[in-house]
Amino acid sequence: MHVMEVLDHTGHTSINWDPDNPAEVETARQAFERMTREGYRAFTAGNGKPGRRLDAFDPEIGEMTLIPHLRGG
Repeated sequence: MHVMEVLDHTGHTSINWDPDNPAEVETARQAFERMTREGYRAFTAGNGKPGRRLDAFDPEIGEMTLIPHLRGG
């Protein structure tokens, strides 16, 4: 099972999908696209690799984190 952790007003929300299930992939893709349109930034890291920003949804990535755009004050 793959996961998208979304840092939000609740603390965080997890969106899970099986990359072999087209309906779950599409649900996760729609959530990713909606949140990035709203200003969230997506990142992935793991397996000893440095983190990197994601500009598009990739259902094969096992774990990603979306964080809201931070605004200074």
